[in-house]
Amino acid sequence: MDNSDSSDPVPYSGYTPLTPSDFPFREDKQKHWDAENPVDPTFLVDKTTRSKSLLLCLVVFAIAFLILFVWQILVAKCVVSSLCEKNDASSGPTTDYLFQTFTFRVPSALLWIGLVVGALAFFMAARAVYTLLMIDVGPARLLETSMLLRKVASTVLLHQYAIMVLPTVFVFTLIGAFINWATASCFILGALMALAAGQAGVSIATRGQVRSAAQAVDDVKAPFKVSYRSGAAISSAVLGIAVLVPPALYLMISDVRALAGLAAGSTAASLFVRMANGILTRATNTSATNLCDNGDGVIENPQDAHLIAAYASSGLGAIVGTASDTFASIASAVAGTAILGTSLPFFYRNSLAMCVFNHLYVDQVCGPFGYPQRLSYATYICKEDNLYMKYPDLRTWGSNSAFVALPFVIVAIGILVSLVCTVYPLYGKYAVSYESQALCVVRGVRITMRRNYVIGYVLFIAASAALCFGLFGPLSEFQSYQGLGKVKVQRMVLDGSSGQCGEKYLNFSGGEEVNPVPVPQGGVLKMDHYRPMTVSGRSLGNANSTSWRLFGCLILGVLLAATMTGITCDHFTSATALPTAKVTAFVQSGNLSKAIIQAITNGLIATALQALLVAIALLSSYKLFGAYGTGLTTLGFLCSAGSRTTSTMMNHVAENSNNISCASRMRYWRRTFCEVLSLVSSTTTASNTEFANGASVLTACTLFLAVAHQSGLVPSPRGLVSPEESSSSPSPSVFIANSELLPVSDILVTVSAFLGVLLPFAVAGLLVAASAQATDEVAFESENYTHAEITAVAFFRRIARLMLLESVIPVTISLFAPVVIGFGFGQRALSGWLMALIPAGYILGTFLTSASSSWNSADRQVGADLTPSELLPCENARHMPRLLREGRGRFTSELTSALRDCAGPGLQSLSKFSASMSLVAATVMRPDDDKGWIGGIILAIIAVFLLVFALLKSRWWAQGVSRSARDEAQVRAPPKQVSPFYEEGPMIDPATVRPGSQVHDALLAIGSPTEPVSPTILPGVLEDPFTQRPDNFFRFMSSTDEVVV
Repeated sequence: MDNSDSSDPVPYSGYTPLTPSDFPFREDKQKHWDAENPVDPTFLVDKTTRSKSLLLCLVVFAIAFLILFVWQILVAKCVVSSLCEKNDASSGPTTDYLFQTFTFRVPSALLWIGLVVGALAFFMAARAVYTLLMIDVGPARLLETSMLLRKVASTVLLHQYAIMVLPTVFVFTLIGAFINWATASCFILGALMALAAGQAGVSIATRGQVRSAAQAVDDVKAPFKVSYRSGAAISSAVLGIAVLVPPALYLMISDVRALAGLAAGSTAASLFVRMANGILTRATNTSATNLCDNGDGVIENPQDAHLIAAYASSGLGAIVGTASDTFASIASAVAGTAILGTSLPFFYRNSLAMCVFNHLYVDQVCGPFGYPQRLSYATYICKEDNLYMKYPDLRTWGSNSAFVALPFVIVAIGILVSLVCTVYPLYGKYAVSYESQALCVVRGVRITMRRNYVIGYVLFIAASAALCFGLFGPLSEFQSYQGLGKVKVQRMVLDGSSGQCGEKYLNFSGGEEVNPVPVPQGGVLKMDHYRPMTVSGRSLGNANSTSWRLFGCLILGVLLAATMTGITCDHFTSATALPTAKVTAFVQSGNLSKAIIQAITNGLIATALQALLVAIALLSSYKLFGAYGTGLTTLGFLCSAGSRTTSTMMNHVAENSNNISCASRMRYWRRTFCEVLSLVSSTTTASNTEFANGASVLTACTLFLAVAHQSGLVPSPRGLVSPEESSSSPSPSVFIANSELLPVSDILVTVSAFLGVLLPFAVAGLLVAASAQATDEVAFESENYTHAEITAVAFFRRIARLMLLESVIPVTISLFAPVVIGFGFGQRALSGWLMALIPAGYILGTFLTSASSSWNSADRQVGADLTPSELLPCENARHMPRLLREGRGRFTSELTSALRDCAGPGLQSLSKFSASMSLVAATVMRPDDDKGWIGGIILAIIAVFLLVFALLKSRWWAQGVSRSARDEAQVRAPPKQVSPFYEEGPMIDPATVRPGSQVHDALLAIGSPTEPVSPTILPGVLEDPFTQRPDNFFRFMSSTDEVVV
């Protein structure tokens, strides 16, 4: 029976396979996407232009440079006598500081050099920005995305600045009320200048990144030059602020000890910016990875708000943090070294103090005598026959005024050299040309940067030698004085016998005493060079060797910078070096456990070697010229700050240009060049980070030594020398033999040292926990954004507020820890706390950044799948292999990113701020815990505040989660539709999978099934976006042979 009917449907005739020609080309998909997402004309405000305002700035800075240069010549010749005869307000008998020094002049003639170099730096920065703005901005889509990122970055900066106003004003008021208003003014100006440096960096970077992406047309040469030029402009602006502000403040207030406020303000702003932006960067990047990426490197909607937030914050936090941290390190190092220079035994027009310090070693060896009067041998020796009258009467450039001016001039020289090396770099052969082998480009860039570093080191060494030997060499005014040069002075020398410290009396006549003078029995007056001791009891050697000792301290800093960052760090964190290559090999073979262990091993060994180098440099510099030599080593280390800042900013501009090109859906080859540029620039990120770590720990050590002087724990020069008019009983108030900075038997010092070791670990843990909590909050806000359809700027404004709330607890603990310790346990305990905090924070921070950088270098190399003969497209290069992005590999990458981007930068600024804040507050603290109740009250207030804040924040978060749960309960997703032609792939039997392989990791991620499973449910096995074929998994299996058949 025939049941056919004309109304019946056409019978199924079979499945006809599609061919590749049936799928759209990438260009067609791009045109379709552009038609559905038109460009917003309101964002097209940046353009290629010859800025008239920048031309005006160029003229102004050029005129300012010429005027300041002429003025510098006039001041150097003392044509303006009032500037050459101005005394420092922190010196003399009328000062209110605990550490009292003898009167000395303000070295105005050399301070103006900093202003001249600052004007030149601003001119070079304006010139670089002017030429940058003349470069083409590219297509409209690229410009739209760039302007969106700029608006988002400006939003978060405004919120950060607004929230810092109230705490800054509060601390300013306290410092002014309890210390002095000069220090308070320096504090608030330091905070403002640090924020201004960050703002300048973001403003220039957002204009440079779009132009760098627009130049990625034919090769890597053009975008690399644009990125480097942007970094040079940022570096010049930041260095101009750093070299100009400290001497300008000193000239205005004439109080070198008030510059401690500048160090405290700049480090406080840097600490807040580092922590807040670190949390923001980690949270937005993790949220964007979780919500926007479909697994194949192709973004569902490249202009989603959470993705734009991630792109903006990834560059924002690093640029603002680096700029503010660079300014803070330079300003703090200059302030600390200048303060240490005031205590050196080269006293302005005070021959008695010169003589006493030349004989302090007698008191140190033989001690005070004449119980119970406790008299000083050094004082009696100098007043015997008016011996001190034979000592030189030093003027400005023979006294410690020259040592106070030296750090300002060294910084000016270092920044001038940096300007030369960054504005006119020597490009390498491979760094500016595109090679099919990307590792050749990486090596070429590294060679280029190292060449510029070496040139900068050589120029700085030559200029430093001229400065040190010009101020303190044989032909200088310094060695023209008796005892400081070839002409010697009378000095009592001990003969070294067993009874050398026994008392004997001079000036006997006929068995009767005539003004008897007690001296050691082994003392003999000889003609010798001036060999003074510091207030801490360290000998400075012959005065005529001062020039090469100072120069040696600077050389130590340069060698430390070259070896620590150029050899040690690069060897353990570079993708082209053997240690990181081992991590890459383990990842590629699927053995993530060994890869993680190898990355940790690299971090531990790199940390140990770098800490050893820092210890050797500190010890050697202290042996050469005491605490002041340590400060000079810090300044020598910072001589390459300009080149390092340029390299760091270039890295972030290149990375952001890659983000912009991908978010704007630029053509395939454009994104490829941007990805290569991003990969190339990332090769120097680790060494730049370690340079910042080294600068932070050296600066903190310099400030720590200055704290001991500022607090009065070491004897002050005026205390060691009795007044000249008290000839009847010449007894000083303190003795060099009885000074003890840190009594090790004091339990408060021991407990404080333990707390100092604890703080970096606590802060790092809080930062990582805050970043994890912030990730959940960003994800929650992203869901609200999806439903509310708000703009990306509004979305980022809200999450910026959330990130600031997350940073409150770690920032508050970091800010008030030194105050609680100092007021609760006293100055000695505070010194012990700092002595433990500084090395612990440095070692922990260096380990976190070194291990994370080693993993990140391997991560990027595996993600790009780079071999010497292959370079994959941008879509694959942006992401790791599938199974690495899932399970343990994904967890490890997120953890190392949190440590590198959040905890590491926060610890960089922690030790600097703690030391600088102690330097300011130590003047109003007690040496012991006599008034420890003050610290207890402060601790109770802070604890109550943090507890209330944590409870309120947790309650708010719980309410938000409950609202989200209710909203999700009302949403019903439609059932999934399965094609009738779908055919299941081959099943995977877990019993045949090799343990430790990536397939084994994927099975663990879904609960370790025992029955055969489909490969489509394994994490990371997704469809190819352009061919719609699930062939990546089989290609992976065939290439790695991980399934045993």
